Amino acid sequence: MADINVMTFTGRLTADAVYKVLSTGKGLLTMNVAVNTGYGQYAKTTFLKVQQWGERGAKVVEYCKKGQLVGGSGELSTSSWSSQNGTQHTDLVVDVLSFQLLGSKKDGDAAPAVPAAKKVEEPQESAPEYTMEDGEDIPF
Repeated sequence: MADINVMTFTGRLTADAVYKVLSTGKGLLTMNVAVNTGYGQYAKTTFLKVQQWGERGAKVVEYCKKGQLVGGSGELSTSSWSSQNGTQHTDLVVDVLSFQLLGSKKDGDAAPAVPAAKKVEEPQESAPEYTMEDGEDIPF
């Protein structure tokens, strides 16, 4: 049985997303997302490196600006690297399979408004009137 590796998140972009085409010809969209958890003195922020392979990234990169609220899910992995001074770093990386733009800082954390459906009054059918005459039995 295979293990399950699914990470679902919502958070804000810490910088504009970057889309580039690699030497292999594959496109790669990369972005950094700040995910806030906890409340009050227990509040903390986790920073995720999010990447999306393929052409879909080229279509959304222009909308992925700093402060944009995003959500997605994908496979979680880690990436280790050393800085110039020799310090070892580890990044959490999510290869997104599903990605959605949820709103921007200006929207007050809300997704774009969808106009409410208009209520249409339909004519009510009235039940046929039935009156019982004296001595008549109930019909059931």
